[in-house]
Amino acid sequence: MRTLLTQFSGDFDRAVLPIFAPLEQAVSRLEALSETTTAHALLPGLRDARHGLHVLAEKVAGQQAYVLLFGPLKSGKSTLMNAISGQYVSEVTPLPAYPCMVYVGHGDALRGQITRYDGGMESFGDLVALGPRIERAHHELAARLREAEARGEVFDPRVHMPEAIHRIEVRLPAPRLRESGALLVDTPGLYTRMKFGYDLMVRDFRETAASAIFVVKTDNLFLEQVFAEFEDLLRLFSRIFLVVNLDTTKRDLRPDGTLGPSLEGVDPQAILDAFQDLSMSAALRAAAEDGRLQIYAIDLLQAASERLRASDGEPAAEIEGSAASPGPFDAFLEDLTRFLNSTEYLCTFILDSIRRGDTLVEEVRRACRSDAASELGMRLRAVERERASALELSDSLERLGALSWEEAFSPVHRQLRATEEPRIEKRREEFLETISRILDVWFEGDASLEQLLTQEIAQRLGALRCEIVEEARQSLVGLVTAPNGGADLPEDLRRATEVIGLDLRDLGRRILDDLLLREEREEVLRVPTAEIPVRRSIWDWLLLRGPRAVRARLFGPPEAPTRSIPASVKRRRLGAAGRRAIEGAIRQRIWLLLADWIGKLPDEIFDAYRTPVAERIRTSVERERAAVRERCNLLQNRLHELRLAWEGIGQLDRAAGAVSGDIGGLGRQYADAHTLSLQVPSPPEVEILGEEDWIEPASPRREEAEPAAPRDDLGERIDAEARDSQEGRIVDL
Repeated sequence: MRTLLTQFSGDFDRAVLPIFAPLEQAVSRLEALSETTTAHALLPGLRDARHGLHVLAEKVAGQQAYVLLFGPLKSGKSTLMNAISGQYVSEVTPLPAYPCMVYVGHGDALRGQITRYDGGMESFGDLVALGPRIERAHHELAARLREAEARGEVFDPRVHMPEAIHRIEVRLPAPRLRESGALLVDTPGLYTRMKFGYDLMVRDFRETAASAIFVVKTDNLFLEQVFAEFEDLLRLFSRIFLVVNLDTTKRDLRPDGTLGPSLEGVDPQAILDAFQDLSMSAALRAAAEDGRLQIYAIDLLQAASERLRASDGEPAAEIEGSAASPGPFDAFLEDLTRFLNSTEYLCTFILDSIRRGDTLVEEVRRACRSDAASELGMRLRAVERERASALELSDSLERLGALSWEEAFSPVHRQLRATEEPRIEKRREEFLETISRILDVWFEGDASLEQLLTQEIAQRLGALRCEIVEEARQSLVGLVTAPNGGADLPEDLRRATEVIGLDLRDLGRRILDDLLLREEREEVLRVPTAEIPVRRSIWDWLLLRGPRAVRARLFGPPEAPTRSIPASVKRRRLGAAGRRAIEGAIRQRIWLLLADWIGKLPDEIFDAYRTPVAERIRTSVERERAAVRERCNLLQNRLHELRLAWEGIGQLDRAAGAVSGDIGGLGRQYADAHTLSLQVPSPPEVEILGEEDWIEPASPRREEAEPAAPRDDLGERIDAEARDSQEGRIVDL
C-alpha cells in the first residue's frame, strides 16, 4: 500500500515538473544574449530558483534524509561526518574549507560532481585530483573577493563570479551511509572572511533539512560570538542538535605540578551544566525546554576513530575506549534517528516542501514580471524599430545607388544654361568690339599675322574663356549650395543622404574647387591668308607674281604666317580692304567660336561637376550600403536572441502560473492529509533509506491561495493513524 509520503512525492513531482523545461530554456536564452542588457540581472535569481527547484524535486522524489552539519571553522564537522558515515569521507585539515555546500552519500563507486552558480557542472572520479582543483578555485575566489572589497562592493558570487563553485556532491562506497540511506551535508565554517551571502547560504540550509547539527568545541562554547546567529537558525530549523566536541585526552595542570585528566574527560556534563546555567540565552533555553534544541557532549575524534575501525572489521573489544564513548554518540544518533522517523519530521517534510516549492515558483514569477523583464521587452521593441529603420535605410540606399544622377541634377544643368548662355552672348559682343582697336595697334607695329592671331587675339580669348568658366563656376557654386546640392530627390532619398552623412552641397563645392579652377585652355584662331586681298607692286606685275606668291612674300607660308610685316608695308600692301578682310575673318571666327561656347561650355562645365560628383556619391552610397547590410544582419541576430529570450520569459511566466496553481492545490489537498493512508507493511528489520531518500525542507511560504491546516493538526492526524496502524518509517543511522 502506498504511504502518504510516496503519494505526496508523486503528486509533487507532477506539479513542479512542467516548470523545469521552460525555466532551463529561459536561462539558456538569457545567457545566449550577445549584448549586455538589464535582462542579465534576471540570471542570478533564475539560476538560484532553478537550483533550488532541482534540489527540492530531488529531495521529494527520493524522500531523502539529509543530515546537515554546520558550525565555526575547524569545530569538528568533518570529524562528525566521518563518525556518522563510518567511512573516511571528509579530509580533516587545519586549512579553511572552500565556502560551498558539500554533499556526501553512498555510491557503488567513487563519483562526484561540481555545480557552479551559473548552473555549469563538472564531473570527477578522483578525490586526489579534486583537491588541487578546489585549491585553485579557492585562490581565484579569494582574488575576486578582494577585488570586490577594493571597489567597496558586497561580494555576491552570483554576480561577481558566477563560475564559482556552489555545491560539491561526492558519492563513494561507505557502508554506514549505505545502511542508513542518509546524505551528509557539510557546510563551510561560519564566522570566516569568506562568509559572503549568508542569507543565501541559510536559504540553502533550509532547502536541505528541517534539522541541523551545530558543532562547537568546548574552547568556544562560552564565546558569545559563536551563538550570535544561533537564534536565526532556531527560527529556520524545526530541530537543532548541538554537539559539544570534547577533547577527552586534554590534560590540566594540578597544584602539585603533575598533569591530570581535564574536566572534559572527567565530567563533561559539568561543562554542559555550566553552559546552560551561565551562557545560554533565553531563546536557546526556551528551545531546549520545548525539545527543539538538544545538547550532547561527545569526543568526536574518538567516536570517529571507533566507527572507522569497526567498519574495517576490528572487534569492538579490541578498540581502546570503546566502552566510554559509544554512550553519548549512540544516544545522539538514536535521538537523530527518532526525529527523522517522527511524524513531526514527516509533517515538516510535506508542508515545507509545498511552501518551499511555492516560494521558489513565486520567485520565478516575480522575476518574469520584474522591471528587468519589462526592460527586455522594451529593448526588443527598440531593436525591432531600429531594424525596421535600418531596412528602410538599406532600401533607400539601394535606390540611391541605382539613381540616375544625370537626371537628378538636371535642374542644376538647366539653371546653369539659363544663366550662362546670355552671359557668354554678352561677353562675345563685348569682345568683338575690341577687335578694331586690336587691329589698329597691329597695323601700327611690325608684328606678323601669326602674332596678331596667337598673342593678341588667342591670349585674349583664353583669358575670356577663363573668366567665363570662373563666372560659370560661381554660378554653379550658388546652385549646388541649394538643398540636396541642387539635385531633385524624393523625400525618403533626401533623408537617406542625411542619415549616412552625405552632404551633397559640400561634396559639390569640393568637386568644383578641385576641377574647374585648375582648367586652362589656349584657344587657336586661324585666318586663311587666301581670304586677305593684297596690292601687287609694279615689280610683281613685271615679274609675273600672282596674288598667292605676293601673300607668301608678305605673310609667310599659309600654314605659318609668321613673317614680320612693317607698318608701312601693311598700309601699302593691305590698305583698307585688307584690314576689312582681316577684321571680318577674325570677327566671323570669334563669333562662331563663342557661339560654340554658348552651346557647349555650360554643358562641359556641368559635366565636369556631375561626373565626379556622381562617382563619389555612388562610392559613398555603396560603402554605406555594405555597412547598413552588416548592421541589418547584426540587428536581425540580436532581434532573434531578444525575441527568443522574451518568448522564453513569457512561456516561463505562464508555466510558473500553472505550477503555482498546482502547488496551491497540493496545499489544499494535504491540509486534509488525515483522509490519506499512512499504512505501509512493516519490514522484518529496520527499513533503510535508499540513496535517493534525500529529504530537504524549505523556507516558509509568504502567502497562500487558501490557508492550510495548522501543522500541529496535521501532525496529530498523522500520529493518530500511525498509532492505529502500528507501522511507521524508520531511518537508522
